[in-house]
Amino acid sequence: MYIERYIEKEVEKYIHHKEYLAIVWPRQVGKTTLVKKLQERHPRGFYYNFEDFTIKWSFEKNPIAFINSHIDQEGKAILFFDEFQYVTGAWNLLKLIFDTYEDRIKIVITGSSSLHLKEIGAKMTGRMFSFEMQWLSVDEILRYKNTAYCHTKTEISRSIDILQMKLSKDGLLRLQELPFLPQIRQISDEYMVWWGMPAIVTADGVENKKTVLSNFTQNYINKDIVNLLQVRNIDKFSNLLITMSITIWQQLVMENISNDLGINSVTLGEYMNYLNHTFVNTRISPYHKNGINEIKKQKVEYFYDMGIRNYLVKNFNAPEIRSDAWHLLENYIFLRLNGLRESYLSLNYWRDKQGNEVDFVIRTNSALIPIEIKYQNMKKPEFTTGMKIFNELYADDVPYSIVITKDYTDVCEYRGKTWYFLPYYMV
Repeated sequence: MYIERYIEKEVEKYIHHKEYLAIVWPRQVGKTTLVKKLQERHPRGFYYNFEDFTIKWSFEKNPIAFINSHIDQEGKAILFFDEFQYVTGAWNLLKLIFDTYEDRIKIVITGSSSLHLKEIGAKMTGRMFSFEMQWLSVDEILRYKNTAYCHTKTEISRSIDILQMKLSKDGLLRLQELPFLPQIRQISDEYMVWWGMPAIVTADGVENKKTVLSNFTQNYINKDIVNLLQVRNIDKFSNLLITMSITIWQQLVMENISNDLGINSVTLGEYMNYLNHTFVNTRISPYHKNGINEIKKQKVEYFYDMGIRNYLVKNFNAPEIRSDAWHLLENYIFLRLNGLRESYLSLNYWRDKQGNEVDFVIRTNSALIPIEIKYQNMKKPEFTTGMKIFNELYADDVPYSIVITKDYTDVCEYRGKTWYFLPYYMV
């Protein structure tokens, strides 16, 4: 069953612009389904998958003849090129086609490696718009499951704005009375375990979901890492992937990882870069303001897809009964905040040399917003040492603080500042 995507309308708005379009993100997010839907709506639309070596060979051998075969008097043709990162000299060919056939051909490409497609985008400056098509969001899954659930979540989202919190205690209590909160919480819990591949969301039963994740992991290693990026020591790369799934959310000490896995520092840097640019992992840096007591260099890694991470550690239990539930929630909130990245300057963490820390710090044009994760039973407001120290250090820049909780809800004042305690399924 097709799950409608929010990005679909955004891409459709630009389908008749002269600029070419690029849709990027990893495998299994629904890029192929999306472009086929777009192609079906346009009588002059043509779809090609460049994982098919016969298509790839035909295009590379004579791109002009390939393009000319779609030109006639019936109107502008739209060519949908799926998995275009496999094409040799891709950006040269796209630039040639754009400059030669600007009024007669429109091209939409997809790809699952930002290393290759960013190069294309850089060379196609002024000729291409890029879109990131991520996994299904919680909101998209809620809409797929039941539109009433989505309506409730939309009302919550209108009231809770992480970047400009103005919610009163009464307003927060009102949100707690909305219908379908238990269902939203359940779907959020499932999301943390399985994440948002469309094939996972529509699969029946745990074993089928595991099979989808197993196939994805093998395809990722064989197609993206071995074939596309030409990594030869696949055992060491796989060991790194497993290591990252175990040590995720910790500050990275590259020297220790290099020694533990027997990977030299240069190769390790390349492998980490591959994980980031094939949308498996991403990293954030510490926030600091030249304080001698603050951590300044060590980065923290997060997984883009928690389903893959849970597959690697072989744990698909519900968060409620997991020892790493706090880590799951931290990664979940990171990805929710990362989805807002167009609206702020940076997303960091903060830690001092005594080990006091704040899980996330959002920096906007005018403020620092500290956010802490507390996946535990709470009956009253709790203020961590790290959050209190950060509020003291940056008192003039912090308008309020946010604590993401398991199920505790509150708005209170502490040392002259407002603190919001928000259940994770309402964020």
